[in-house]
Amino acid sequence: MKKIWMLVSAALVIGGIVAIVSVNRAEKNADRANDWTQVSAKIDQANGSMVTVRYESGGSTRRMTVPATPGATYSTGESRVIYVNPSDPMDVLLELPPRPPTWPMTAGVVSIVVGAILFGYFLREASMNPSARKKTSGEATGGRRRPAPPLARLQPPPGAKWKREDDE
Repeated sequence: MKKIWMLVSAALVIGGIVAIVSVNRAEKNADRANDWTQVSAKIDQANGSMVTVRYESGGSTRRMTVPATPGATYSTGESRVIYVNPSDPMDVLLELPPRPPTWPMTAGVVSIVVGAILFGYFLREASMNPSARKKTSGEATGGRRRPAPPLARLQPPPGAKWKREDDE
């Protein structure tokens, strides 16, 4: 049962990290167009997934085909405000990306904290619980230790005589 809770706590930590990283990426995507120029454009052609717009940037008229924003409707001849990257006038956005909500970031942090606490708790329980420890050879026999074999007396091999230093 403890292994399951350790897996759950690890999943909470990983899920929290994923939530924080995804919110961070969405914020960077939304921030990238903050300093872009708003330009009035006319929609020349709109078909399901692509929109062709005509706009003026840098003193010249440009025509670009860009991906349509999911869920938005575009009609031919419509005037619209688009966002143009001042450093690259060919980089155009029809709509600003939405800002991500803050609750996934908060949920990610809470998930990491709860997962780390649970993981630490069950890791500590596993190290303190004597039944969870790996049994040593003495414990494996039910606490009884096998008697050690008697030591043979050190004697010279048959037919040999040992001399001691004080025999001389």
